[in-house]
Amino acid sequence: TETLEENFWISPNAQSKLIVKNDFQTWQDGNYVYFDPGTNTRNAKVIFPETAKLSEKYIIEMDFALVNGNGSESEFTIFTNGSEVPDISSVSGDYILKLVSTASSKTMPWIINDNAENTVVLEQETRTPVWAHMKLTVDPETGDAALVITQNGEEKYNSIIHMNVTNGDYVATGINFKAVKSYSRCQFDNIKIYTASQ
Repeated sequence: TETLEENFWISPNAQSKLIVKNDFQTWQDGNYVYFDPGTNTRNAKVIFPETAKLSEKYIIEMDFALVNGNGSESEFTIFTNGSEVPDISSVSGDYILKLVSTASSKTMPWIINDNAENTVVLEQETRTPVWAHMKLTVDPETGDAALVITQNGEEKYNSIIHMNVTNGDYVATGINFKAVKSYSRCQFDNIKIYTASQ
């Protein structure tokens, strides 16, 4: 966990629960970041390095997996400088992308950017996260982003979303996951941020 903290991965109240797992049996790349705070509601976040904070049209890609808790709102957020990121509660203010779920079933509908009519359904195996892949193309000129999420070889979501940014700053500065009690957890790997022209 010290190495994670040195590399900008932080859980203010549960750093020991934020670890690097190594599992070549279930994940082709072996190592990944894993967060499971158990019976407590806790946040885990990563702050992007300055070289990854882009202001022109850019793309964020990652492999990720989310599990919600017992009916409370778990929350995944890509935040900006205009966001308030607390230690144990929801992100407020501006954000690029927010996924919120209150379901704890095998198939979980996640509300996208606070629009209850716009959801993506992700799967989990009992309480075990199931890997998915995200590609998000951010266009600061329009305030919109193209979001594509795939899981188990199936396209789960492919549409344009409107980002919640009020101050004109569309630079993504990090990721936060609020894991709510109990059983909520997440895992991340292969996070890439690059200009759309690359």
